[in-house]
Amino acid sequence: MLSAPRGLMMSAACATLLLAGSISPAPKPEPTPMSPAVLSLQPPPASPAPRPRRAGFDDPQLDQLIADALQALEETMARLRAGTRRSRKRAPRPSELN
Repeated sequence: MLSAPRGLMMSAACATLLLAGSISPAPKPEPTPMSPAVLSLQPPPASPAPRPRRAGFDDPQLDQLIADALQALEETMARLRAGTRRSRKRAPRPSELN
């Protein structure tokens, strides 16, 4: 004859198996159809470029000042790049320093 703890464990195991067999799995959700736009490899339409912050002022004098400053900056950067290229051409090589 089975001892009480062992018999209790066997009864619990049988009850678990009976209950587990009666449980049905949850129903699977229906897949939602995807629209052709989602499946497409085309990028989404581009949004318009944001307006510059200064455009909200509607001040032609300010626009001209900024345009002049940007032009001067471009010219200065071009001179700086040209000077850097010239200095690299004239710089002595490490072997020439000895």
